[in-house]
Amino acid sequence: MLWIAGVCALCMLVCLPLFMHYKHHALRYKLAAAFKTCGTLCAAVLALTAALRLDPHCWICFAALMLHAVADYILEFNLWGGAGFFLAGHICYIAFFTSLFPPTSLHLICAVCLLAIMVYMFFFRWRKQIG
Repeated sequence: MLWIAGVCALCMLVCLPLFMHYKHHALRYKLAAAFKTCGTLCAAVLALTAALRLDPHCWICFAALMLHAVADYILEFNLWGGAGFFLAGHICYIAFFTSLFPPTSLHLICAVCLLAIMVYMFFFRWRKQIG
C-alpha cells in the first residue's frame, strides 16, 4: 500500500507543480502538457495494477484513464479533440460502473429527478433571455 501513496505523491508533488511551472512561467506548452498527461498516467498505473491482480473488469477503467491521458494532452492544443477523448473515457467509466453495479429502477428515478432539476435550473438561469 505504500506504493499507492508514492504514486499519489509523484502526481501531486512532481507532475502538478511542473505542469503549472511550464505552462504559466516558462511558457513551454508541449512540456507542460506532457507533465499534465503524466499525472493522469499515475492514476492509470493504479488501474493497471488492479486489472492485472484483482479484477478483469478493471481493464475498462484502465482504458478510460488512458483515453483521459490522451485527452489531457490534446486538450491543451485542441478543445474539441480533447473533449471527444474525455467523452469516450466517460463512456468507458459508465460501462465499468454498470458492469459492477447494474442499474435498477431506483437509479432511473434518481436520474430523471436530477435531469428535471437540471432543466429547471437551466430555464431559471436563462429566464430573462427566454421571455
